[in-house]
Amino acid sequence: AVNDPFIETKYAAYMLKYELHP
Repeated sequence: AVNDPFIETKYAAYMLKYELHP
């Protein structure tokens, strides 16, 4: 969310790791 940049960053990093290790 706009008021949760840190959470979004962690979520994006999680998705990236998930794509690298499905």
